[in-house]
Amino acid sequence: MQNLATQYGSIFYIRLGFSNCIVISSATMANEIFKTHDLDFAQHPKLAFADEIPYARCGFFSAPYGDYWRFIKKLCMTELLSPGQLERSRVVREEELGRFLRGLVESGKKKEVVNMGAELMKLTNNIICTMAMSTRCSEKDDEADKIRGYLKIAYKTGSKGPGLIGDTLGPLSRLIFWLYGKEAMDNLQGVDELLERMLKKHEDQIGKRECEDLMDILLKVYRDDKAEAKIMSRTHLKAFLFVSRSTVEETFLTFGAGRRACPGSRLGLIMMHSAVATMVQCFDWKFCGDGHNGGKINMEVGKGLFIHLAQPLICLPVVHFNPFAASI
Repeated sequence: MQNLATQYGSIFYIRLGFSNCIVISSATMANEIFKTHDLDFAQHPKLAFADEIPYARCGFFSAPYGDYWRFIKKLCMTELLSPGQLERSRVVREEELGRFLRGLVESGKKKEVVNMGAELMKLTNNIICTMAMSTRCSEKDDEADKIRGYLKIAYKTGSKGPGLIGDTLGPLSRLIFWLYGKEAMDNLQGVDELLERMLKKHEDQIGKRECEDLMDILLKVYRDDKAEAKIMSRTHLKAFLFVSRSTVEETFLTFGAGRRACPGSRLGLIMMHSAVATMVQCFDWKFCGDGHNGGKINMEVGKGLFIHLAQPLICLPVVHFNPFAASI
């Protein structure tokens, strides 16, 4: 797309299979379009074989624009991601950042290289999972292992085919379901069973937890007959928990724009700034990856539904300030 934008300009038309697309490569122009045509872009394209997958039309990203989507957006802004809730979750973020930093310090002392993409993903997952379900995704227990496994399969499967959206393949879209549908359905069946067990555990603990997590908030709304927009089923609860995760992408419009912009942008920036600040303050970094080009980091983007580096970012952390030295 970058090469096409260089050749044809900031706005151009392209046909992708059966889909007609307008590509905007200018952040200024994109923001201007969202100002005047925001409502036209509020409806996201339908995911491939969405009708066969239980969660496909229930999650925050994939739900049709309407009363239900507006309600869960409001729920995010007033409950889960409100200033008060972010302040209450500060302890969680600080604890996870401390674990992340200790791990890097230990690797630096042992002169062990670190896969930075994997470590940063672990940090992000632990913070989000703890806020959402009071469960660390990197703990060595059955639930954490299963969560990591299901997410890994979901990303892998989505990148291979089910992530295709809209009518790109037209009548041939059914082939995607024949090729990857069983894998996706089997994975979601496992996700459904795990989340159902976790929901039941949370139902037994309602009112006993000092700080509410996302699951507590959703269960409270689910049971509230006076809620302005009723979450219709437990499937909606589980879909929202599973797909309310966001990936921070380094693009012109990092968190999207318009009414369907990511509501977690403030939390994402807080996490990113804190992690980068500690990495810069406490370490020097030596790039050690195999995917280098003359000692420079290979910034080639990998293929798939989610933006990621084609080659892992492997670095050696050299400790020049140990914040834990005084406590040892």
